[in-house]
Amino acid sequence: MWWGALVAVPQMIPPAFIHSGALAQILAASIGLMGGIATAAYFDLAMRSCPAGLQGTLMMLVDGVYILSARGGDVLGARI
Repeated sequence: MWWGALVAVPQMIPPAFIHSGALAQILAASIGLMGGIATAAYFDLAMRSCPAGLQGTLMMLVDGVYILSARGGDVLGARI
């Protein structure tokens, strides 16, 4: 999990170098991979810390919070 979190820290550095649509598409792959590694690490931590038999309930809770935080970030970004 620590490696996943460390990989996600520089995730928003590549957008500073985007000057065209083609470059944005190229850098989107690296940005997505960095975020995906961190998300997979967090989901794995949640599954490993869950009591037996409650994994489905926990994953629905984790996924719901994930979606709410993503949409909350969209709202905040639109407001800014």
